[in-house]
Amino acid sequence: MKKIFLCVISAALFASCSMMQTVKLKQTGIIQGKGTSEIYIGMSSAQAKKILGKSPLVVSKEQEYNEYVDFGYVPEDELVFRIGFDFILEYNPENNLTEIPAWKLFFKNDKLVYINFSNYIYTEIPEKYCGIKPAACFNSEKTAMISTLGNDFKYDENENNQYYYYYKKGVFIILCEGVIKVINIFKPIN
Repeated sequence: MKKIFLCVISAALFASCSMMQTVKLKQTGIIQGKGTSEIYIGMSSAQAKKILGKSPLVVSKEQEYNEYVDFGYVPEDELVFRIGFDFILEYNPENNLTEIPAWKLFFKNDKLVYINFSNYIYTEIPEKYCGIKPAACFNSEKTAMISTLGNDFKYDENENNQYYYYYKKGVFIILCEGVIKVINIFKPIN
């Protein structure tokens, strides 16, 4: 009887430990290579509108291309154009129904392929969406970004900004005046 009791207790403990291993906490903030727990790479534009709001500005690829040219960029050299997209849903604090600081969502074949989170557009960002945990938050410095994401980046700069491409992690970060201002998320590229 004692053996049966011990077997039952052992089996119950094993089952409870197995169940504990499968329970995952819902991650908050911006997640490298994914987006957020609510807005994520691969979702449809209808799903994004259901979460962020049904009234975004819809921008065509041609409009975005011309905007890049007007700002002095060569669109073909920019990561988002190399990844490719068909259209953009653009949100700002006035038409975004959430606290998620998603400015531009780029879609290809109606699947989200690239997300631009911007501290320029969203100047008030809740702690929950401050950036990539634990330390690569908006307005933090390069050292915080490196402590979170590491040194395996490709670097570029212009007179105003520093660009850090973490291709294998699906992250592209822009620093201005030494602090993180933009976090872009995409499917990791090997």
